[in-house]
Amino acid sequence: MPANNYNNLRMYFLVFFGMDSDEYGNNYQEIVDSSIIIDGISNKLIEEIDEFIKRHPDNESAIPAFQALNYPEVGDVSAFPPSLIEFLRWLSVYLKRKRTSATP
Repeated sequence: MPANNYNNLRMYFLVFFGMDSDEYGNNYQEIVDSSIIIDGISNKLIEEIDEFIKRHPDNESAIPAFQALNYPEVGDVSAFPPSLIEFLRWLSVYLKRKRTSATP
């Protein structure tokens, strides 16, 4: 995967964490749960999150790379608690857990 080809990740954050994110929920878990109801769980999205973390394992490299994907629509990604990398790790694990629990 080319270093700048994170189409699923970019679109996910533009849609669910962009300007209208409050329409999907009041906190990150509610927003992610809403995204699952609307779009399902994308294996490609999970793969791209994991690849992004692998290429940018710390906030110093991840924040500018992520801003380049989504700025200005998502805003300041350094504000994701407790940090962008920790948030992306949580998101990957959460989506994998939801995918596993949805499998019969």
